[in-house]
Amino acid sequence: MSFSGKTVIVTGGCGGLGEAISKAFLAEGANVVAADINAQLISSFESANGKDTLLAHQCDISSEEGVDGLFRSAIHKFGQVDILINNAGVMDSFEPVGELEKKIWDRVLGVNLTAVYLTSNKATKHMVEKQINGSILNVGSFAGTVGWGAGAAYTASKWGLIGLTKNTASFYGDKGVRCNAILPGGMKTNVGAHFAQGYRFVDVANVAGLILYLSGDGAKLVNGACVPIDNGWTAY
Repeated sequence: MSFSGKTVIVTGGCGGLGEAISKAFLAEGANVVAADINAQLISSFESANGKDTLLAHQCDISSEEGVDGLFRSAIHKFGQVDILINNAGVMDSFEPVGELEKKIWDRVLGVNLTAVYLTSNKATKHMVEKQINGSILNVGSFAGTVGWGAGAAYTASKWGLIGLTKNTASFYGDKGVRCNAILPGGMKTNVGAHFAQGYRFVDVANVAGLILYLSGDGAKLVNGACVPIDNGWTAY
């Protein structure tokens, strides 16, 4: 798979799964805009991977101003955005609804769902206006298919993400913009640290590989798919 000449935005792109995704796209020749809120992660990622095809951008994607600035910077440097990977996410602490504080609900929904609306809103407008055959890939979770996979906030955010994925695919597929989601199991990332000992973790490199495939021309007929990659966890 070659992504030479393509520009991809990866949210949460400098750590954990996002770092693996950004590196995978860079290795395949893409221009990568790695967006992250963590300045230390940005500095480390730039030091290790700095090249002309990388733009590391610090922003808060749960704010309209942050997303506007992200797209301005990406388009200023690389001309257009062809692919959006909505990877950034935060976890709750497995609180059921009766024990959940509203500030936790607001934070989790803000990063995991509202931010995806904001970035997808900008991306679809840009891609349709420029007549780009674009791709949006949302990183969901197996917790978006079951009730026991996380707390109320995280579960609601990932169920909502599936609905947003299906809706975006339905309304923009005939305009040249595909939208798919992956549903990973727990990974050894900051989010995965919340999972129980003995959990069958999913390797981030394999997840990044699936994302590259779904974002590329080989998957040009795949639209509205929500693909599990959970080591068979939900099959048992």
